[in-house]
Amino acid sequence: MVGSRSRWLRWIGPGLVALAAVGLVASSTLGAALRQWAPSACVGPSGDRTVAARDRAAATLEDMRGSPWFRLDPVLDGMGSLIGQRLVIGIHGGQSPRTLDLSSEAFAAGPFGGIVLIGSDHGSTSRLRAVDVARGCAWVFADEADVIRRATIDAAGTAIYEMRVDRATRADLGVWRRPIDGMAAARQVLGPPPADSRFGRTFSTEFAWDLAGDRLAVQSCGELACRVRVIVPDGGETVTLDSPDLGPIVGLTGDFVVTYEACRGFPCPIVSTTGGTAAVGSSRAPRGSR
Repeated sequence: MVGSRSRWLRWIGPGLVALAAVGLVASSTLGAALRQWAPSACVGPSGDRTVAARDRAAATLEDMRGSPWFRLDPVLDGMGSLIGQRLVIGIHGGQSPRTLDLSSEAFAAGPFGGIVLIGSDHGSTSRLRAVDVARGCAWVFADEADVIRRATIDAAGTAIYEMRVDRATRADLGVWRRPIDGMAAARQVLGPPPADSRFGRTFSTEFAWDLAGDRLAVQSCGELACRVRVIVPDGGETVTLDSPDLGPIVGLTGDFVVTYEACRGFPCPIVSTTGGTAAVGSSRAPRGSR
């Protein structure tokens, strides 16, 4: 099986790389055709942020009318180097899309209710803000000396969770929580993952909420394998899944964390892992299933 995987990748690998490159260029070109936009500052009481951010999941395609969407495109120079990010946002069935130019180290997340969360680092400061797409305005939540790499908002629209790294050393600084109304400073709720030679250096961190919006999975990935820590925002024991055969997360529901298996070839199996305080069992979907 390993040999057949390797041969399969050698056959289609160059084609996949070429298609990916075309996709990047095309997405950058599409983004460039849209008009630039600088949202004004949102005015009103701090409680408006919670109302705007409350999760309103669409039950049908028709329910999506009036809800925001976004796309984040890379901006490349003539040599193919990343020089920025271009955020394209719009309303389903509504206004024409608008764009914001961001730094190369930037992210967007959501939508959360009616807003899109944006982080952009400018070399000395990381700015975290949210755009209320329908109102056409933005709130600035923080300007931090640490680099904010990822962020998410809880389903109640009351708190922002952000993953940070040290600006000088790029050391993981864990996960921090700040009230969305800005009435208190951010505080650390989860430390960095411990050093583990089975995973090596952490290259990326992602957030995923469970279906009920009660628990937050924090995934830290090395070159190949990933660790998942599940935290309960209102308190409770942190569940850690640190088996080195787990790859990127798919979702979190009940006692199950669904991930891809850690593998260098594609398609990778999908596995569901149950955990107490550690990985204690798993079931595997058919190879290649999605």
